[in-house]
Amino acid sequence: MSSEKYLKSSRLLTKGDFAHLKSNSSVSKSKWLMAFYKEGLNSSRDTRVGISASKKVGNAVKRNRVKRQVREFFRKSEFKSLGKDILVVVHPKFYKDDSVSVSEKINNSMNQIFSRIPNG
Repeated sequence: MSSEKYLKSSRLLTKGDFAHLKSNSSVSKSKWLMAFYKEGLNSSRDTRVGISASKKVGNAVKRNRVKRQVREFFRKSEFKSLGKDILVVVHPKFYKDDSVSVSEKINNSMNQIFSRIPNG
């Protein structure tokens, strides 16, 4: 059961981690999410994820809900061993379209994004 946890070692935490990703990183986009990715700073095969949702996405409750669901997707996914650092940015109009549920938007978008990231 411990492998199901979302550990601090699986997260981008420091300003330096985010700055590393912003410089010369590759980008993969979907309708609702965008991901910057690059080879990880650490030498392990673990993928580290950071999530950014600006105030334009909504109030704190909405932003935190999206972040929790992206973390949950990542925690359950098979993409943990890509060996990359990934920054997921939530589109400001994420909550404007109610035609699809939040969890469906995240699952579809994350699957699109990860299918475009090379496994190397």
